[in-house]
Amino acid sequence: MDRRHQPRVPLSALAYVTYDGRCREERVVDASASGVSLTSGARLRVGQAVQVFVPIADGRGAQRMTLMKGEVVRRFRRAGGERGVGIAFAPGVRDTRALFAASLPA
Repeated sequence: MDRRHQPRVPLSALAYVTYDGRCREERVVDASASGVSLTSGARLRVGQAVQVFVPIADGRGAQRMTLMKGEVVRRFRRAGGERGVGIAFAPGVRDTRALFAASLPA
C-alpha cells in the first residue's frame, strides 16, 4: 500500500543526509511537500530519524540550503540494483520544508 500524502515529482538533486552523527551525500530521486526518495547505500533502518539538507536556487543565481527533519519510512531497490530510502518529513516540526516545496517543479 502506498501511504504517500502528496504527489511526487521526479527530481535530480544533491542531498546531504545526517543521522547518528554521520553525514552522507546522496541523490534525490523524487520529492513532494511531505517527503523525498533518495538513492542511498547507507544502512538506514525504517523508523530512523534523519535530517535532509537540499540546496535549491534562490532565484537570484545563488544557492540556499533547505533543511527537513524526518524519518525513514521505506527502503527500496530500483531496477539495476540501486538501493534507496523513502523519507517522510516529520509533522509539526519547524524547518524549511515550505521553501523546499515551493522550489519543486509543477
